[in-house]
Amino acid sequence: WECAPVAAFVKPSYKAEAKKIPVGHLTAGKAWSRLVVVQHIGEQHGVIVNTIKVRQGGKWIPYAQGVRLAEGRTELGVPVPAGTPEIVISLHHGRGANVAVSLERPLQ
Repeated sequence: WECAPVAAFVKPSYKAEAKKIPVGHLTAGKAWSRLVVVQHIGEQHGVIVNTIKVRQGGKWIPYAQGVRLAEGRTELGVPVPAGTPEIVISLHHGRGANVAVSLERPLQ
């Protein structure tokens, strides 16, 4: 698999938030088959990923998740087509969690 890191952050509170992540530099001529989140739980619970939105052709395509992430690596089957300028990850809970997001695709 080819992997491209796109964001890393610490979840500051239990409140809901949306992380807008630019990916256009990685999707120019390339499609990605999944989104991977690696989490190190900071306090008692991990983050909950509610929705991932992928911007395609000027429209947002939502991929409902509704999953509390476990410690470590979670693969989410969210396709990111070539030419996608940005994605948005809506999440909540998980105060203090260290979160890293990357795109993956099979080696060509």
